[in-house]
Amino acid sequence: MSRIRRPSYFLTPLALALVLGACFQQQHASGTDVSGLECATCHIDLYNASPTHAGRPTTCADCHNTTDWGASGHPENAFPIASGAHKGIDCATCHVASRGSPVKGANTDCVQCHPQSKADPDHSGVSGYQYDGNTKNFCLTCHPDGTAKSHPENPFPIKSGNHVGIACATCHNPARGAVPSQNIDCYGGGACHSGSHHYTPATPSRCASSGCHPSGFASD
Repeated sequence: MSRIRRPSYFLTPLALALVLGACFQQQHASGTDVSGLECATCHIDLYNASPTHAGRPTTCADCHNTTDWGASGHPENAFPIASGAHKGIDCATCHVASRGSPVKGANTDCVQCHPQSKADPDHSGVSGYQYDGNTKNFCLTCHPDGTAKSHPENPFPIKSGNHVGIACATCHNPARGAVPSQNIDCYGGGACHSGSHHYTPATPSRCASSGCHPSGFASD
């Protein structure tokens, strides 16, 4: 791997901030038409002065605002990286500069950390799921904020109790629809509760929906 060479005129963060501040104190000359131009057309020296730009595109507005040239930061409200499952992951792990702009996750590569061998078991029984390794950021179509909806432990626990460790597809049958609360099959295709009292094949969710065992416990 080749090492990144810092320009001989490398500026410290403080010096760079002063230069950028001065730039915005002096507005573009009256009558100067900068429409259609990328900022780097005139400010490539500032781009080169920062080692954090190494390998990143010169489309400055992707990462900087246009009022004070400050870094816009990651959109935490859309996809948090300061907390949650993606906390502490380096930018380059998810964003691949050669794939273009990072806006709205366009250059994101999810599949390098979420290969099919891991994703398929996690989506067992999920209606409409199809792994697309050719579209590296396809995960964002269903998980735009990078999180997966967890099972509602209240009122029906699966992390403890009678149903701990049971695969999603055992209880949720995609053939009965895509809505998890409506595709429940308590009988597990005849393997789970088909021999219980009030067994009704026509209503496989009867155990939970009848009001008798809403949380999956016999004591309900």
